[in-house]
Amino acid sequence: MGMSAAQFLQAVKSLLPPGAAWRVETGGPLDGVLAAWADEAARVDDRVDAALTEADPRSAAELLVQWEAVVGLPDSASPVDQSLDMRRVMAHGRLADDGNVSGPGWIARAARLGHTVTLAEFAPSRAGVMRAGDQLAPQEAVFVLGLTVTVSGADAARAGAMQAGDALGSWSSARFEHEMNRKRQGHTQLLFNYI
Repeated sequence: MGMSAAQFLQAVKSLLPPGAAWRVETGGPLDGVLAAWADEAARVDDRVDAALTEADPRSAAELLVQWEAVVGLPDSASPVDQSLDMRRVMAHGRLADDGNVSGPGWIARAARLGHTVTLAEFAPSRAGVMRAGDQLAPQEAVFVLGLTVTVSGADAARAGAMQAGDALGSWSSARFEHEMNRKRQGHTQLLFNYI
């Protein structure tokens, strides 16, 4: 929180040099000039505080459209009626994504999108490793990653984070799958299972 106009006025008055020429009488001309300056300094200070909030897409409101443009949103998979909070999550998720396609990278990516996932890696069938009754898997199974996604509480309304007209709750796997598939390598396949 920035300084108030009264605090700025008091600070400026305390910095004036001593002497009769710089005596500040309440309601006098010098008091009026200093009060006007203090009002403007407080306004600028408040605006700087607001601008710092806009420096992070997770809290941006005025600059959210610019953050979205930087990361390529909205795109073809973006729902038309996306909430302000979800737009913030998507912009931050894309900005923070490091491109890691290892197991921890997939888990972190899903977490930034607001979901918990567990991974299942598949292997091709091999003699001596398989047991009777095991399902056969082709050689290409090494390029498949299974993601089990927990969806409870997805996109639930939160006081202060929603705007008038926003849905109170929704879930769409299309957006999540689009964001996850954006980072997969061309030869890999992601299988999604929702619980």
